[in-house]
Amino acid sequence: MTRYTKQTPFTYTERKIVDDLERCVCNVLNVDQEQIKNKNLKTNVTLARGFIFYILHKDYGFSISLISKLYKRSIRNVFWHNDKISHFLKQSIYKEIHNRIKVGINKK
Repeated sequence: MTRYTKQTPFTYTERKIVDDLERCVCNVLNVDQEQIKNKNLKTNVTLARGFIFYILHKDYGFSISLISKLYKRSIRNVFWHNDKISHFLKQSIYKEIHNRIKVGINKK
């Protein structure tokens, strides 16, 4: 379950989007959902975190600063993840992962 503080400026709908997306990405990439929030730097956790940041920004229109507040990351870090995933999506394996995540989200 996603941890929110009173300062987190999200509506119920945005919280649901984030929770569903985290759950779906973690299922597809076989990562524990709590590791996304931690400072874990394992490759699979970093990749999952990157996909979450990318999809929240590109597909759902969340601002970089909003994402950085939610995940307690610097704005620069969120930009870095978005740039990394956009480069990765040029490779077929990452396109397949992205498509599996989108299918999983649409099932809900």
